[in-house]
Amino acid sequence: TRHRVVQQYPQCGGKACTGSLKEGDACEPECNQEADVDCAYGSWTVWSACSTTCGKGFQQRLRPVRVFSSGDGAKCTDDGQKDTRPCKDIPPCPQQQNCTYSAWSDWAECNAKPCSEGSQQRSRKVAQPAKNGGVPCEAASLKELQSCSKKCP
Repeated sequence: TRHRVVQQYPQCGGKACTGSLKEGDACEPECNQEADVDCAYGSWTVWSACSTTCGKGFQQRLRPVRVFSSGDGAKCTDDGQKDTRPCKDIPPCPQQQNCTYSAWSDWAECNAKPCSEGSQQRSRKVAQPAKNGGVPCEAASLKELQSCSKKCP
C-alpha cells in the first residue's frame, strides 16, 4: 500500500484533485500474519558446583533464549532454560553427636563440723564432646553440690 497527499488545494475556480489518496494491491493471506517461529535456545553453561559438600546435593546448568517464539511457534519454557541433576560422589554428612558425660563420682565426705550443717560434692567428666552441631557440654553439669549435716556426739 502506498499513500499520497494533496500539496495544493483548488483556488479561484480550479478543479479538485481526482483519484484516491491511497493505492495498494491485495496481499496474500499469509502476508498479514506473523510468521510461526519456534523458541530457540543458546548453548548450555557448564554444570555448577554441587549445592552441598556432603549428603544429597544438586548441580544445575542454564542456557539463554536465543530466539523468542512468535505466532504459533513453540514457546520458550523455564524447563528449557534450566537443567538440574543430583551430585555424584558426595560423601554422606557426619552424624550429629551430643555431649555425653561419665557416671557421677561418689559423694565426697560432708564438710560440716559436728552438730552443724555443711555441704558435699560429687563430680563427673565429659565422656564425649559434642560433634557436628550436637548439643554441647555444660560446665555447670560437671559438679553437683548438696547440703549435709553431722550428728552431735
